Amino acid sequence: MTIEVGGREIDAVVAVGKTAFTYVLDRETGEPVWPVEERAVPESTVPGEVPWPTQPFPARPAPFSRQGITEDDLIDFTPELRAEALEVFRRHRTGPIFTPPSVDGTIMMPGLIGGAGWGGAAIDPESGHMFVKAYDDPFLARVAEVEPGSGDADYLPNFASSLSVAGSLPILKPPYGTITAIDLNTGDHLWQRPFGDDSAIRAHPALAGLDLPPMGGTPQSHGTTSGPLATAGGVVFLAGGTPWLEAMDVSDGETLWRGGLAGGLGRGNPMTYRTRSGRQFVVVATSADGQIDSKLQAFALPTR
Repeated sequence: MTIEVGGREIDAVVAVGKTAFTYVLDRETGEPVWPVEERAVPESTVPGEVPWPTQPFPARPAPFSRQGITEDDLIDFTPELRAEALEVFRRHRTGPIFTPPSVDGTIMMPGLIGGAGWGGAAIDPESGHMFVKAYDDPFLARVAEVEPGSGDADYLPNFASSLSVAGSLPILKPPYGTITAIDLNTGDHLWQRPFGDDSAIRAHPALAGLDLPPMGGTPQSHGTTSGPLATAGGVVFLAGGTPWLEAMDVSDGETLWRGGLAGGLGRGNPMTYRTRSGRQFVVVATSADGQIDSKLQAFALPTR
């Protein structure tokens, strides 16, 4: 895309990462548009492991989802859930982003699914605005010592434990999924709102009768990492693992329309095309749970 930063027009290349950082580079030189600082990060507690002491932190834009985890981030819908979340939290290693895996298990945030995933972001080339979907779900990065003589490594990943409370609720407060608009001419966030709604979380018995806020998020297997589509008409389309395709106003994220996805969940980035007659369609790839009954579902305005 082409952006204007400080009165200078820049042909840029933009990439969003699972770290929730946005990397903006001058595509003629490869130089960062805004400074990228090498900052010290936590050391490893695994015997014999020496990770690199610093990691790159873009000065702008700000991260588009949570990085690192503290007690303030934990679920607190009821005292019981809060107490259980604290117990889980305190028995593992925690810290800022880039805290290494550990034998006790490090609560890694963002987790393996994101920040942003393979779906990437959508760009409005006229305004220089970017729209990116993110998934907030921590991951327990644990390693275990290998029995002597059973391999070349001293430690290997150990995924035996999870980070849930009450059986299957996330330890975090919502939102579990968001969409964020960022002005890449300034690096400023314009708006952010929850996106999606994991029905299994909302229907959990431990939350029965509670006045729940917008939750955002979708189950991991349901197209969580798919991204949005921005159109010249001022609309952002996104399905992102939900049973609907949603159209949002680019100016504030307000929902303009939702169309149900018959028998499926949105698993791919929406795409758009115009027929020879001039009618425009928006299409999204869907499938039912378990990746069965895959199909493309198309939407268009009624003909006059």
